[in-house]
Amino acid sequence: MKRILLGILFITGLTIVACTKTTSVPRAVHNRVVGQYTFDKVTVSDGFLNYDNITDEYKGMILQLNDKKEAAIVDVNTGITYTGDWNVTAYESSYTDDDGTTTDTDYFIDIYVSGGRGRIFHMEGRNAIINPHRMEFQVDRADGTYRYKLKKL
Repeated sequence: MKRILLGILFITGLTIVACTKTTSVPRAVHNRVVGQYTFDKVTVSDGFLNYDNITDEYKGMILQLNDKKEAAIVDVNTGITYTGDWNVTAYESSYTDDDGTTTDTDYFIDIYVSGGRGRIFHMEGRNAIINPHRMEFQVDRADGTYRYKLKKL
């Protein structure tokens, strides 16, 4: 009985000390996401040091994200436009260390577009870095981790 009580106390303490919650995305971050982007660099990695540069597969494509959370990828090469939506989510992690409570915010971007000829682009980006001129994120898929670096036009 004593072990069960100690186990419950440990789990409760761990839950109080380290937690993650969804929080609202600041308007400034939302505003930075809105715009048109080119795919500056796209790589896929299936291991620690093994990666392939696949940027050429995205050459001539423009990602458009508007303030109504509508998304489009325009393929200039084929003239096809894929439409859909996007969203940014913020997860706030808090933990207590020797210096006190520390809070980190991680941004995730979800872009889903589909269109002509049945092609679908679904990017659930984690570790998103969003600044006024660039956006970077990683997408985990069955064949590896894709790293997208986009440049704002």
